[in-house]
Amino acid sequence: MIFFIAKILLLSAQNSFTSQEIDFTNEKPSFVSVLGGNILCQPVKTSYGYIAAGDGKQILGFSKLGKLLWQRAAPGRLKPFVTEGPADLIYGATTDSTLFMMNSSGLVLWTQKSDFSIEEAPLCGKDGRIFIRGINGISCYGLKGVKRWQIETEEQNISIPLVALNDGTILAFLSRTHDGKSIAKRISPFGIEKEEIIFAGQVLQAVSCKEGVALAFSDGSIGL
Repeated sequence: MIFFIAKILLLSAQNSFTSQEIDFTNEKPSFVSVLGGNILCQPVKTSYGYIAAGDGKQILGFSKLGKLLWQRAAPGRLKPFVTEGPADLIYGATTDSTLFMMNSSGLVLWTQKSDFSIEEAPLCGKDGRIFIRGINGISCYGLKGVKRWQIETEEQNISIPLVALNDGTILAFLSRTHDGKSIAKRISPFGIEKEEIIFAGQVLQAVSCKEGVALAFSDGSIGL
C-alpha cells in the first residue's frame, strides 16, 4: 500500500510543500503485539506510547515499543474513535452516545450522556474544552464534565471532521454547498457563530495544525 504524506510548513510569508511516498509492503514493523480482540480505530499517540479502542468496552494503553501497559473497561460499548487530551487524558464515546473521560491509566473520571448521537471523536480545544458533534448539533464540555453550551446547526458534513483554528474558534463544515464549493461555520469557544465561510472549492479533508487548519481540495490543491 502506498501512502501519500503531505506536510505544510509556514516559512515567513511563504508556504513550502514537501511530499514523500512510502511503500509499507516493503517495510518491516519495529514491533508486533498480538491482542485478544480487534482494534476499532487508528491508535492515538500519547506521551508514553499509544491508546486504542478495542472490541466491546475495552480501552488499551501501549508503550512506545508495543508493550500492553493496561487494559480497562469503558462505561459502555465503544464507538470506533478515541481522543488524547492534555496530560494524556482520554476521551471517547459509547454507542449510546455517552461522552467519557479517563485518566492516563484508564480510570474513568466522568461520563455525560449526550442529547444527540455523537458522530466523531471528541475535539479538544486550546483551553481544555471538549467539543462533540452530531449531524445537527455541537456541544461543549469543561474538564470536569460540565456542559458549557449546546447549539443546533443545519445539517453538517460529517465526512469532514470538526477542526480548531489557532485562535480557538472551530470550523464545522455543512452539507450545503455554494456552486459546488464547501461551506463552513466558524464558531467561537463560547458557542457563538462568528461567520460563514465559502471556500474556493470542494473540501475533502481538514486537519488542525499549529498555524491553523490544513485543507485538501477535490482538485488536488492544498490550502492553509
